[in-house]
Amino acid sequence: MANKNKHGAVEHSKTVVLYSPDMEFCISLAVFFQDRYNMITTTEIESLFTIVQARQPELVIVDDSTRKPGVLPAEKITERLDTIRRRNPDLRSMLFRVLRTCDKRLEEYLSRSVDVIIYKPFDVDTVLRSIEQLLDVQDVDAKV
Repeated sequence: MANKNKHGAVEHSKTVVLYSPDMEFCISLAVFFQDRYNMITTTEIESLFTIVQARQPELVIVDDSTRKPGVLPAEKITERLDTIRRRNPDLRSMLFRVLRTCDKRLEEYLSRSVDVIIYKPFDVDTVLRSIEQLLDVQDVDAKV
């Protein structure tokens, strides 16, 4: 899954882009997964499209669980993710949410728009297994 370049630095074959308005959440997940994947994080939803186009990741993770002023609602975030995926049809996607809504239409829309939805609080092992399945990583028994 990782190779060393001519300078001895580890290079990962899979790139994951993580968007969260919560910088601490971005840092925590990036640090946890940095040994497995090339992690790119952003706290700006507007930057997500540009990053995906420039870096061509295999997976985009979108955190919709943070409720801060100015954070887009799930429908708007998912619309942006739909646009990104139309331009990058092989791109896999994961969405973090806090809870299911009573709005069945919204839940169905979210389910159709992303590959995996994970509700917080989550177990990191579950997230790792989901990422490995989405990226078709052969070593699905990797220890966390």
